[in-house]
Amino acid sequence: KGKILLAASLFLFAHSAQAKVDICIFDLLGKAGESYKLMEDWLLASKNWNADVGLKIVADEAQAEREFRAGNCDGVYMTSIRARAFNKFAGSIDALGGVPSNAIAQKAISY
Repeated sequence: KGKILLAASLFLFAHSAQAKVDICIFDLLGKAGESYKLMEDWLLASKNWNADVGLKIVADEAQAEREFRAGNCDGVYMTSIRARAFNKFAGSIDALGGVPSNAIAQKAISY
């Protein structure tokens, strides 16, 4: 929860479909972590899009951001709060201001 994938290059396919796209994954537990396992499932699904995706696990979120900024990753999977440097509304109902009223919060919880 509270994680976001910043991989516009994947979704827009700025690179050709055959180009390798590397995604840095922040997970404190490394390959044993929940975030990495979620992204492994996503990686399998990306094969259906004929995408060549590589996952790079990073246990330090600041390091994952540095890798992305340095161009060592085409996308990054990180917490919503750190992702705000790249996207003004990074997150979902866990984002500050994402749920502007109790009525909307109750609807989100019930769904």
